[in-house]
Amino acid sequence: MNMKASLITTENIDFLDELFPQFIPQLSKTELVGTISVFSFFFENENLLNDNWESITSSIGSYYQSEFEDEEKEFERWNIYILFIVKEPVSTQLKYKIENDKFSSRKIVQDKMIIFLDKDSIHRLIEEHIINNDLDGSILENHEAYNSKSSYSNNSKIYGLIENSNLTVSGKGTDREGVENLYQQIIKEVENEIQESRNTGI
Repeated sequence: MNMKASLITTENIDFLDELFPQFIPQLSKTELVGTISVFSFFFENENLLNDNWESITSSIGSYYQSEFEDEEKEFERWNIYILFIVKEPVSTQLKYKIENDKFSSRKIVQDKMIIFLDKDSIHRLIEEHIINNDLDGSILENHEAYNSKSSYSNNSKIYGLIENSNLTVSGKGTDREGVENLYQQIIKEVENEIQESRNTGI
């Protein structure tokens, strides 16, 4: 199947600018069979990435992904990417850990990026790592799965935590304590699921 994504647009997101201004957050969107959202963050080194990628992922899940509640928004809900761009080299172990984390979004680590990152540079990375790789692959497969009602189940414990959090997200009115509590609950649930998988040998 030959399909082309439309022009990539980039915008700033208020909650990310408030929570992670030091990492120059941006949201880029493109259209294929639905809207694909790509968040990008820039880190000077591996330590900063290691210390912050989980809280960034959790915040996007809480603030952004949870907004797609309608069934017709299922494609948008599950086609969210996070592009972690790092100036210095990143260890293979950390790359593997981040890129194999399936919570909320798909993740890509691009290290050794010593050039200045403007919108054009970010768009090129999106085209290289996401659009070109997925035009005939997982995005289209996911789209067919969503249309056949065989996608992610709303019965998951993590979905329930986000859905029932009733967080206030409105700039300065953001419930920061609530976000932190939700984040800790999600991390605990993920750890429990990992432990259960180990115990059952999956």
